[in-house]
Amino acid sequence: PDNRAFTPHLTLGRVTGGVDLQRLQESIDQVASQVSCRCEVEEIVMLSSLKDEGKVIYDAIDRVELDL
Repeated sequence: PDNRAFTPHLTLGRVTGGVDLQRLQESIDQVASQVSCRCEVEEIVMLSSLKDEGKVIYDAIDRVELDL
């Protein structure tokens, strides 16, 4: 069990070494028109994630607060 408070989020993608970015972009383009979602977004946070001894450590690279 995770004792941290739940923070709703949406993972748009994960990129690891050796990924064919062109193929990834093509895959995103294929499904982009099929996905639709309505929600209120207060901020966008770009995270990096590193695995350390079986745990994932997240680090905020950049954050943009949106004016609602």
